Amino acid sequence: MPLKASISPQKQSLQLRDPFIVKKVSDRRVSSLDSKSSDSLDVNENFGKVPMYLQKFNLERQKQKQVEIYRKHIEDTVPAGKRLVSEEERQEVLLALYSAKQEVVTLLEQMPI
Repeated sequence: MPLKASISPQKQSLQLRDPFIVKKVSDRRVSSLDSKSSDSLDVNENFGKVPMYLQKFNLERQKQKQVEIYRKHIEDTVPAGKRLVSEEERQEVLLALYSAKQEVVTLLEQMPI
């Protein structure tokens, strides 16, 4: 990419080192440059925007924080000496208690009066 002589040496070094960074040129400098050179300065349209993978990462992190806050709130509402159990564990305990009850009832029915 040939550089014009009207561009300052600092500007030339910036363009040579980092061609993807968009450099804003003040109005007085833009008037001295022709339209082709001013278009060549606007190389990357996504400059200054947060990449999508970082946006997704931040969104996941926010969701995890919200889940942790909700879980902590639920744990704080449980009375002392109690604990939360999952639905699966709850069903297992109820089934075990029901079978134990059935055993006791059959033993009581077999006792003589």
